[in-house]
Amino acid sequence: NALVSEKAKFLQNEAFKKKETAKQAEAGAPGKAAVAERMKWLQEQGSKKEETKKEVDSPRSNALVSEKAKFLQNEAFKKKETAKQAEAGAPGKAAVAERMKWLQEQGSKKEETKKEVDSPRSNALVSEK
Repeated sequence: NALVSEKAKFLQNEAFKKKETAKQAEAGAPGKAAVAERMKWLQEQGSKKEETKKEVDSPRSNALVSEKAKFLQNEAFKKKETAKQAEAGAPGKAAVAERMKWLQEQGSKKEETKKEVDSPRSNALVSEK
């Protein structure tokens, strides 16, 4: 009898557990639907944010692209101008080098004439004393 009563209690507990899990499953089914609905709503909100982000970023990115293009054009222009100045400056460098050479020649000529002039004077000065 004790075994039969224990088995009866066990079966009642099992039946009770099955009823409780069934109730939870029924209660959980609307919960699953609510979760699915919430997930769908979140995805829609995410896509809306991406669309608005694209709309907001587009003018900003267009402005950045045009600003960068202007910057690059200015840099290219500066490089061309620098190259032109370097080409124009190269003959200038040659002219400076030529002028320096001429000045050195003039300086050496002055030294030669100074020596020539100084020599007779020093002789003349010596003879006067």
